[in-house]
Amino acid sequence: MTDYILNGVLGLAVGDALGQPAQGKTRESLKFSPVLEMRQGLWSDDTSLTLCTLASLRENDWRLDYHDLLRRFAKWLEYGYLTPEGVAFDIGATTKQALLNYLNGVPLECCAPRNEWNCGNGSLMRILPVEFYLQAQPAAGRYEIIRNVSALTHAHICCTLGCFLYCAVAGEIIQHRERFKLATLLVRGVIRAVDDLRQVADADDNRELHYYSRIIDRSVYELPADEIESSGYVVDTLEAALWCLANTNSYRECLLWAVNLGEDADTVAAVAGSLAGLYYGYDSIPHEWLAGLNNKEMIVRVCGYALGSLCHAAGAVLHHLKVGEDQLVVDGFNIGNGVHGLGLSHVLHHMDDVVIVKAAHHVHDGVALADVAKELVAKACALTCTLHQTRNVHELHDGGGLFVGLPDLGQLVQTLVRHGHDAAVGLDGAERIVGRLRVLGGGDGVEQGRLADVRQADDT
Repeated sequence: MTDYILNGVLGLAVGDALGQPAQGKTRESLKFSPVLEMRQGLWSDDTSLTLCTLASLRENDWRLDYHDLLRRFAKWLEYGYLTPEGVAFDIGATTKQALLNYLNGVPLECCAPRNEWNCGNGSLMRILPVEFYLQAQPAAGRYEIIRNVSALTHAHICCTLGCFLYCAVAGEIIQHRERFKLATLLVRGVIRAVDDLRQVADADDNRELHYYSRIIDRSVYELPADEIESSGYVVDTLEAALWCLANTNSYRECLLWAVNLGEDADTVAAVAGSLAGLYYGYDSIPHEWLAGLNNKEMIVRVCGYALGSLCHAAGAVLHHLKVGEDQLVVDGFNIGNGVHGLGLSHVLHHMDDVVIVKAAHHVHDGVALADVAKELVAKACALTCTLHQTRNVHELHDGGGLFVGLPDLGQLVQTLVRHGHDAAVGLDGAERIVGRLRVLGGGDGVEQGRLADVRQADDT
């Protein structure tokens, strides 16, 4: 399991929050007073409904339950479920109408308006977790599921097609981000979507692809910014998001363009941010933006629980680390290629304790465990936004180990290489080390408040 859940959802949430101050503003006004930094950090319906979708999948063991989705959406509307401050806000008119219909007893399949005036971006902005679910689905199953999930609030074919194109691009990035440049992945995703639609959608649905002609023929990527609309119309939102991705080279640059296009800035930035997060990774998100994100713990928790249920590793005590053949295995579960498994970084983040990392000079199948330690701490720091909060490195002489409390990454690596022996990487400070060690890589753990010597385990 890779990092893509956090990559996409944190990318989306940061875009949503970054775009809030520009919401409803004209592009001309933003040229004189652009949004260049995280201001309030408050995320809106884009993130909340995405989290509702992800939480529903996770709590139903990754089974899709349309009634449960609508119940959660309604709970968000009525009670502020999965919101940063306990209150739903920035609610789209079509979404609100569908949810009120549901609360008034209208059958699920009849809740959403179906006319051409209800082609907003309200289903596009929340569809990302469905792509996580769809990774193993055949084309025919993908189209039906995306249509059904979109139609909970947005039933017009234009919205379905926008969601289908978006999910195809997201899936292409998830599967091939290491092989291709982003611009290539955008094109590949759209080609895949159109090919699939020709096979599984009826003729009427395929004729409606004309809405997205500028994306399909790729002309949208060559247009100047003045010809890109950023309204709440689903076609405009998807065009604007893909344009920002194709014409920039980093998460920061992409999001600043998306936000300062104005109009429906938060949703354009959320859609662009989700795909930019998938491609560049959550560690590419500026730390100051993450630090300013309101109630980011809730977002990470929902992502983490979802990842944990897939990896069978959430909250587990880690007993064994095995590095070999570019795979990282924890407690017997393969959680990703190399040291990039989100499952491990999630568990590391949520342990609230201390992790032991084995001898820096020990090498197994050509992979230095010092490099593993570096990656683990990089993930932990990115998740908790504490990379800038450097603490001192303390050598504990009790057992010949080394305790490091959320250090600067470079300092940690230098220390590991310099000392060349066992190290403990502490996430919550030295004061919590006594009695709260959990061991990664085997060893004797804590004994009477002392850091016991961690012996090298036989990895063969």
